[in-house]
Parts: sequence; C-alpha cells; structure tokens
Amino acid sequence: AQQESQVVVKELRKLLKRGIQPSRAIKIVNKRLIGSDELFATVDLTIIDKCTGVASLYKLGAATSFLLRDKKVKKLEQAALPVGMIKRVKASQLKIKLHQGDTFVVVSDGITEADNKDLEAKWLEEYLKEASNTIGPKVMANEIADIAQSKYRNREKDDITVIVIQIK
Repeated sequence: AQQESQVVVKELRKLLKRGIQPSRAIKIVNKRLIGSDELFATVDLTIIDKCTGVASLYKLGAATSFLLRDKKVKKLEQAALPVGMIKRVKASQLKIKLHQGDTFVVVSDGITEADNKDLEAKWLEEYLKEASNTIGPKVMANEIADIAQSKYRNREKDDITVIVIQIK
C-alpha cells in the first residue's frame, strides 16, 4: 500500500504543479493505475486558498476529516472508491470556508478505526470538543496518535497518520 500511495502522491504533485485542476489530475492518476495490476490507493487531498480561506477537499476512499470550530466538531466525509479501482472515477470536491481559530484535522483510517467498538470515531470527536486551542497542532497530533495507538491493544496496528492545521 505504501508504494501505491507514494506513486499517487508523486503523480498528483507533478500534475498539480503543472497547473492541472485537481479533479482532472485525480482522473489522470486513476487512468494510469487502472492500467496497472490491481493497484489502488486512497486520495485525501486538501487545497487551501490562503486568500479566501476556502478549503477544497477531494476524498477518494479516505477516512473522515474533522473541523473543530467554537468547540463544535463537523465531520468532513465523501463516499468514493479509491483511485485505481474503477475506470470512471468521480473526483468531486467538498468546499468549506475556514475561519480564524478553526482547527482542521486530517487522519488516516488507522486513527478512525483504532477502536473496533467505535468505528465512527466518537472518541476522536470527544477529544476534539474537549481540546483546547491553546495547545499547538504538533501536540494535538501527537496526543491523537497516542490515544489511537492505545486503543489497538493487542490487535495489529494500521498506519497512524494525523495532520492538524490551526487557522490563525
């Protein structure tokens, strides 16, 4: 899975740097993967326009992301298959206006599926509601990863990735 992900990231980055629109770039990458031997990968791409504060999310097979605003948590999710699984992929975007003080959290499924009795990751929503905006993004990401790791107990751990962005 790591190899496929690296290929997808490299290709998407190259296409986006050339100025190709994200939905088109995702379709191009999907077409390339379809031609390979059963290669597929999730895409969790967020592009934030620093001038307007609008985040455009493209989630294909990706775990739920979370937006913490004024102690309220909003789930950001899109139902879509990973790239490389079907010939015609729909790379739709989810747009959200970010505000000063928002915390935007992107996680892998290793976080959201850490507690096999809580597959909706309610534990993470509760953590975010209680989290203080006084802790930095690095500390918050580390705490989320640590909590997720502890929830696996004796089960085999999935990849655990957390990105926390605080809007200033």
